[in-house]
Formats: sequence, C-alpha cells, structure tokens
Amino acid sequence: MKSSNSVPNKVPDAKSSHKVVKINGKDYNVIRKLGHGGSSVVYLAETMDCQECALKVVRLNGDENALCDNMNEIKLLRKLQGTSIVKLFDHFYSREDSILYIVMEKGERDLSAILKEFTNNLPVYTIMDFWYQMLKCVDTFTNAA
Repeated sequence: MKSSNSVPNKVPDAKSSHKVVKINGKDYNVIRKLGHGGSSVVYLAETMDCQECALKVVRLNGDENALCDNMNEIKLLRKLQGTSIVKLFDHFYSREDSILYIVMEKGERDLSAILKEFTNNLPVYTIMDFWYQMLKCVDTFTNAA
C-alpha cells in the first residue's frame, strides 16, 4: 500500500464489496458511478463516518493544459467556499498516473436529470427558479474573479 501522498489505492473494503480510495490519508468508500463527461467520471462516495460526497476522477493523459485548467477550477472552488457553489473537500494529483482526484460536496441532482423528467413544457415558476439560481452562481463567480 502506498503512502497517503501517492496515488490512491483501490482495495476491497472489509465491510462491503465497494472499493476504498485513499486521498491524502483519508479513506473514501466508492459506492457507484454518478455520471461522466469529457475526461472525467464522477462517483458517489462516502467517508468512513458515512458522509456522502462526490469523487471526480479526471484522466489527464499527460495534458499539462488540462491539468492547469483543473487546478484553476480547484483554486476557484476553494475561494468560493461558504457560498451556494458546490464545496470542495480535498484533491490529489497523481503525476505518475496523470489522474486528478477531486472530492466535493454531492449535489442533490444535476440540471440535466431534472430537465429529462419534463416531457412537456416546464412550468414558468420552475424556469424562473433555475434562472435565478444560475444568475446567483454567475454573480458569485464574477465577484470572486
């Protein structure tokens, strides 16, 4: 088993069939895949004290520009802690494997999943609520930049 400052190990957990990923000395139980996009996969995970979180695994394939972009995202998330933006708990970059692990707050649902539930037109009040939340996020990002 490697040290806590090396690539996280995926090993069977003694209490379940899930995998355990160690990031900076803290174990996360990987439950299931939540989604994917581009070069990343997001998993539902939980801490050993059963707190849910999202584990984003980004395969960078040695792309230094992608690493820089992702590290900038991490810096921005750190700066925005305490707002309506998803919270960053931890991260680890394995240069050896060119994989970035990001542990974040798990959102309730993503907008895509919500929109897929509507087969007809969205109610106006729902559209207004989504729009308001998006504008709040844009305002938060703009003020942080």
